[in-house]
Amino acid sequence: LTLRDADTMEKFINVLAERNMDACSILVEKYVSDTAVIEVERVLTPNLEGRMEHKTRFPHNMFFDDKVSQNHWLQHIPENLRQCPGSLSPMFLKIYKDFYNHYS
Repeated sequence: LTLRDADTMEKFINVLAERNMDACSILVEKYVSDTAVIEVERVLTPNLEGRMEHKTRFPHNMFFDDKVSQNHWLQHIPENLRQCPGSLSPMFLKIYKDFYNHYS
């Protein structure tokens, strides 16, 4: 190979590698995005179904997911900040009810 051929070959290899990196990046992004959607749906679907069933069976009662209290991460939240049924002040309860009535 001459110096000119080697230079051309190096440029060709760089372009080829760059284009393949772009294609690989696109494939990785697509895979990660699809996997994230599947995982989010897997986690949220049972919770959403529970809420919808509660709304159908008890349309005028507030929903409280008792499984939330079993979450081990909640042990790290101070007691006064943890979710529990009926713990809203009348002012905050009015805000939630107004929001619910406006969007339901």
